[in-house]
Amino acid sequence: MVQNIAEKTSDELIKGNFEKDPLTNITKIDKDQIKIAFNKLNEKFEGDEMVQVIENYLDSKNMSELQKLMLALFEERAKDLRRYVFELMTQKQTELELIREEFRPRYDLLKEKRARGLLTSDDDYRSLVEKINKEEGDRRIDVEISIGEMEQKMEEDLQLIAIQAKQRAEEALKERQTKERQMMIDMLMAQTNPDNEIV
Repeated sequence: MVQNIAEKTSDELIKGNFEKDPLTNITKIDKDQIKIAFNKLNEKFEGDEMVQVIENYLDSKNMSELQKLMLALFEERAKDLRRYVFELMTQKQTELELIREEFRPRYDLLKEKRARGLLTSDDDYRSLVEKINKEEGDRRIDVEISIGEMEQKMEEDLQLIAIQAKQRAEEALKERQTKERQMMIDMLMAQTNPDNEIV
């Protein structure tokens, strides 16, 4: 049962929120915003300075976007880790409760036998209780080990997914930023050489 729930949880996380495409807003180029930014820069700076000003503006904007992206990816991973840990701890508690319920009738049977006088020796009673305690303890340890292994595997899986999501997002962001840079340079070229047509 522990393994089934953990696999289900793992699949949900991998197919769920954490693997949502972070590129949705990253790849969109807002041409109007590019034009507005270009016009504002153009009002304040002369043609000779514009290339460096555009580069500085875009570098600053790109760094800010990258920081926001990394923060968003980190927050998404933290949210999924919290959800997973909560589900894993709930699963662990359920498993331990099932073990307790499984062994409770055995303890009750020993108490009943003792009450009826079928177990007269305290040593016999104690040894049987210790035997049941050991079996229950072994089962609890097995659950702890199993949960620990699943948690470690899930953390490794989430780390891999985080790295892949970061790489995809950075690539998409760089591609969009390159296009924006080219758009601004094209606008500058069109302004300085109005006779040249930009395709």
